[in-house]
Formats: sequence, C-alpha cells, structure tokens
Amino acid sequence: MRAIGVRLLTASIVLSPIVAAAPQTRVASEAAMSHVLERVEPVIPPGVDTAGVEIIADVIVGIDGRVEDVRILASPPALQKAASDALAKWKFAPFSESGRPTQVRTIIEFKYPNPKLERERAAVSAAFAALMTCNRRIESAAPEAAVAACTEAVRIAETLPADRTADRELARAAFATSLIRAGRTGDGLDLMKRVLDERVARTGADDADVAEGYRAIGITYQRTGDLVNADKYLTQAVTSFERALASLPDFRDMYAPRMSRAIRDLAAVKRARGDEAVASSLEDRARAVTASATVIAPPVVPMRSIANITCIGPLVSILTGNDVAAIRTVATSPGGPAPWLLITRTSGFGSARGGGSQTFWPIDVYLKPDVVTPSLRRGQLVSVAAATASANDYALRQAWTKMPRLDVSYAQVLLPGRDPNEVTSDRDLNRPIQIFGGPMSTALSDAEVLSLVRFLRDEAKSSGRAFTDIQPWAITEVFVMQTGVMVSLIDSDPAKLGGQSVELQRKNGTWVISTIIATGR
Repeated sequence: MRAIGVRLLTASIVLSPIVAAAPQTRVASEAAMSHVLERVEPVIPPGVDTAGVEIIADVIVGIDGRVEDVRILASPPALQKAASDALAKWKFAPFSESGRPTQVRTIIEFKYPNPKLERERAAVSAAFAALMTCNRRIESAAPEAAVAACTEAVRIAETLPADRTADRELARAAFATSLIRAGRTGDGLDLMKRVLDERVARTGADDADVAEGYRAIGITYQRTGDLVNADKYLTQAVTSFERALASLPDFRDMYAPRMSRAIRDLAAVKRARGDEAVASSLEDRARAVTASATVIAPPVVPMRSIANITCIGPLVSILTGNDVAAIRTVATSPGGPAPWLLITRTSGFGSARGGGSQTFWPIDVYLKPDVVTPSLRRGQLVSVAAATASANDYALRQAWTKMPRLDVSYAQVLLPGRDPNEVTSDRDLNRPIQIFGGPMSTALSDAEVLSLVRFLRDEAKSSGRAFTDIQPWAITEVFVMQTGVMVSLIDSDPAKLGGQSVELQRKNGTWVISTIIATGR
C-alpha cells in the first residue's frame, strides 16, 4: 500500500439530506485526529495512477464514534468509491460536548505523494538555499569563501529540471560576481557575457533584466579602467532599457529609475573619456527620465466589503459583485471554509499559449481560519487570477481560475486593540501573513510563528535605513527553508514600491538575523 498523508480540516458544512437535521459540532483538526481509533486506507483499483491526487470528503461521525455519512467533495471518478468505502470503516473515540456525547462533522483529505514533483521541489529548495548562501558570502569580506559557495550554488542549479533556466542563470551570474570580487575579473567578465548571451537568446535584448546585465558588465569594465568597453556595454544597457519601456509602458515606474541609473553611469564614462558635452546632455536626460517616473501615490481606495467579504489592495476599486461571487466559487470546496478576505495584487504579464502575452489579475483568497487563539489565527490561502489581452482590458477579462501554487497557509498575529477582521489595506500591520516553504522544510508551529512575528515587531525601527534595520512595515510572506526563514515586508508608503527581505535563523531558542536586503529601491 502506498503511503498517503491525511489531514482533517474543520469546516462549516450544509447538512447532508440523509442525516438527522440536528446541527453537528465542528471539531479542530488536532482533536479529530486524536480521536481516530481505526483508519482504513482506500484500496486503489488496478491501473489507477494516484501520484499527486487529492481526495476530499465530508464526514459525519455519530455519537458512538462510527462514521454515519460520507460525501466525496473532490476526487478522480475512479477513486470515489474506494475512498467512500474506506472512510465508512473509520472508527473514532466518541466525541463529547459539555459532558454529553455529540455528533461531529469534519473534512478529511487524502493527499497522495507525487515523488517526481517532490524531488523537483526539493532540488529547487536546495538551489534557492545555496544561492542565498552564495549571496551572503559575496556580501562578506571573504572572497574565496564566496567563490566556493557560489561554485556549489552553480553545481546544484545544474541539477534542476530543464525548465528552470532562470535559476541556473541567477546562480551563474552570482558565481561571476564572486570571481570578480576575488580578483579574477577576466574570468568573471567572460562568465557574465556567456550568461547574458544565453539570456538574450532566450528573451531578446528588449528586456530590463538583460539591460541590467549589460550595465553590470559596463560598470565592471569601468572599474578596471577599460573605458572603451565600459562605454560600449553601458550604451547597450540604455538602449535595452529604452526598448523594454517601449514594449511594456505600464512598467515605467519600475523600469525608468533603473534606466536613469544606467544613463548616469554612461555619463560618468563619457566624462572620464573627455566628452563633457555628451556627459552633461546625458545627465539632463537622466533627470528627465527620473521625473517621468516619479511615483504619484494612487488615490486611497477605502477597504470595500463585497458580499460580506473584505476586499483590499490595488485592484479593489474595479472588483465587482460578480467577480467576488465567481472567486468564491473557484476558491472554495463545497461545504468548505468560506473566504473572509481578498487581497488583490498588481496585474502582471505572463506568456500566453501560442505566443504573445497576457495580463493576469491575481487575487489571494483567505479562507476562514482553522485555528483561533487569543493571539493567533491560522487558515488556508488560495490564489486565483483572471487574464486579459492587455492591462487596459479588465472589462474583457476571462473566467477566474485557481492558480497552481505550493501549499500555502496564512497566520495572523493579532495586534492589541485591533479586531482581527479589520484589515484596512494590504500594508496594514494587522493583515494576515502568507506562510509557505520547500518540501524539505519543517512547518512552523504556532509558537514559532508567534515568536518570529513578535521578534520582528520588537526589532523594527523607523530609521529609514532599509539596508541595515528592520522597518516597522507589514509582513506579507514567510518562506520556510531548511536552514531558517525568509520574511518579506512591504513599505508602509503606497507611493513607494520598496520593501525588505529578511533572512533569519533559529538559534538557541531565539531568532537571529542573517541578512537584510532592501528591495525595489
């Protein structure tokens, strides 16, 4: 028998028509699992592939601990009878409420492993951890240690599946940087160029990340005194930024500041080569580009309540009641926990089938919590999205669909004096935090989540030094790794696109900060 994972989830479920009309008591997941006396696994029919399959069932347990009703909510047709037959044979220690036996209701989920996917996820998690170690060593004053760590990051990245090209490029680019920091500038530049050539072949030169690659090479040549090649690559960086802006004008606020920096770098090279007139002209142009990208804070859209669901985020003003109804249907299982919060995210571009591109309108759907304590709420998170042909075609959006993601949950560490259901914006300190991680990581316990968030809140300083001090901003995500956690924070000022990524490790019962990276600055 293939080993499977079983989770019990609480839910408010409409009563099955074949059972008594008396309401059932909901039970917490841990309580339901602790009552299991006898568990029977489904007998898989011959030839049925269960890799990655999930079966969700609504189960009612009678006052004697026997299963009275099973309704399969989600399952491949070939497994529905096997799952129903198995669950009907489960036995529980009787439940009680106020000292009296009681009937209970819960959701049981069978989750079969997918060995291939789990191996791929483990490899991606290991590659990410190795790249983080490489980047930390680069920031340190030990260049040879950085070369060794980045060599290992490249080795692990080369084992990733064929479609993880970007991960391999990141590792090799970091390795090139480590070589340059260690004084092996020629080797580092050669590797940088090879990585950039591969990226141009994959994405074309009209790409902002490609432009950053040209800029990095140009700056490196400038530092070595090779102003001719510095001029060549920085000129190409500016050209690539121009084309990237032309192809994606909606990204001006993101791309223009980076383009302005490249223009200033080119101006410095021109001045060093004795061309003062061109340098001054370029500096004027850089100021104009910066001015064109000055971020104007969008009008503050109040938190909206649509169909008794709190809706916040940058797209909240264009959500309709029909959107929310469709999202509720897509994001929830029959009888499962209902949404209480929608956080919209900025639209982004992605590849479309058959070529071209689409704009995706993503929304994170927070389902009512499974765990509620005086200090903490935890529950499940589902992401949905609708696609349009361009960023201006929201009215022509396609149907909302569930987005494939790793298992993601959320935690909400309650603030004194705040109603947990009161979340006024995506930058509100009271907002729930997404928690996810690699397959080799260990889930954070309630106590660990509480201690982590409280540590970050205690360490926060309104210093403005986002590269060195944790800022008093909202925590949006916690990515759990084998060696620690990576926490994302979002700038409290909606006119800014910045934030922080903070890596922490657990040592001797306390959290220790490993790295602080300012993002979007």
